[in-house]
Amino acid sequence: MISWSPSKTFRRHCAFALVALSLLAVQLPAQERNFRSTTFYKINPGRVGDFQAAVKEYNAVLAKASYDKPYSMWLSQSGDHEYLLVTYHAKLAELDTTRTDDPT
Repeated sequence: MISWSPSKTFRRHCAFALVALSLLAVQLPAQERNFRSTTFYKINPGRVGDFQAAVKEYNAVLAKASYDKPYSMWLSQSGDHEYLLVTYHAKLAELDTTRTDDPT
């Protein structure tokens, strides 16, 4: 008769896996906004200053309105003047906008 007894290392790995799975099953507060939207802006070299001024105005309007949704703006460090706006949403319904809702 063959008997099998798990080693200490195996037990530790199983315990770690159980803890990791239990943490994944619980929604953490930092995971409230699960959906990410990205928008690319390609700016002509002569209009970069205008775009940066518009972004400053946009940020001022958001601050005045107490806008609480997180977003970030990224800039390409090489090549064309390309900006990336990343916004986060709690629900997919927030991404559903009609053409009339879009100001552009």
